[in-house]
Amino acid sequence: MPQSAERALSVLAERGFERILAVPALPAANCTEHSYATAIITDGGDNWSVRSFGTQFSLVARDWLRSGMTRCYSVGWGLAATGPTAALLLAQAFESDETTAIQLGAQLETVLRPTAEQLAWQVSEVWGRPCLRLAADIAGRQT
Repeated sequence: MPQSAERALSVLAERGFERILAVPALPAANCTEHSYATAIITDGGDNWSVRSFGTQFSLVARDWLRSGMTRCYSVGWGLAATGPTAALLLAQAFESDETTAIQLGAQLETVLRPTAEQLAWQVSEVWGRPCLRLAADIAGRQT
């Protein structure tokens, strides 16, 4: 991973994000409700969720949220628009209000944009709380 990407990840830690494991694929139906933006069906008919670029994902399990984890990220292998990438960043933050979530998204975009090949974020309601979801491919661009 480029050194600039490592610096960008340190900004996430400074803002209270906890790093979690970047699992490449998950069964679509799982007890934690984790999911990624891309869904596939295997030859055997099983539904899987594949780690990929996009803002339609869930990294946080409800139990984690109840126990206090409100911000987390993972970085690792994933599918980007141009194909597989070694450093797909997915970040999720639950905030007390929509304005705070939007401000956090804008701050992170400012920090990550110079490093990212692709970057997208959105704020929507998840489980009754404003939730920021951010995706960025930080493997390729060096600053």
